[in-house]
Amino acid sequence: MTTDQLFDRIRSVDFEAPLVASTPRVFRQMLLRCPEVRELRDAYDAGCLPDEQIKSFVDRLLREGAGCDRFPYQTALAVIAVMFESRFTQFADEYLNGLARIRSDRFSIAARVARESIAARNRATGTDVRKYPPLGPIMMTSNWIEPADSGNGSFALYNADVYDSFQVA
Repeated sequence: MTTDQLFDRIRSVDFEAPLVASTPRVFRQMLLRCPEVRELRDAYDAGCLPDEQIKSFVDRLLREGAGCDRFPYQTALAVIAVMFESRFTQFADEYLNGLARIRSDRFSIAARVARESIAARNRATGTDVRKYPPLGPIMMTSNWIEPADSGNGSFALYNADVYDSFQVA
């Protein structure tokens, strides 16, 4: 499958329907077993799935689901979080941390899976990578935005916002 076909698949109801889990940890484990996650991870590793393509896919999902009471593409966001779990790139870190920071009922499944993926990353590396910041000054700010359904924080590291797709304006 091409990456566009994989993206269409993970955002479909047919993909989500058989994935019924009782907890985010179980849901994450189910996603790890999905061939679509492996194919996306392989495409990302091979350089066939650039960060910009993932970002535009997530941006499109966020725009399409903006008017819905329940965000309909949580599974797709969770798939990308699980895909990034064992990838240690700046974009993967930004995506996981940005999604994990969301405290909204509309995104509760995806955000909780992202938190589970971060915890699994920390267990795999034997350390909490967030405890050891890079050398030099770190500026942290917290700008809370209060849309009707949630409040998202903004974290700045060296004055660069973390994955801005999850910021609600």
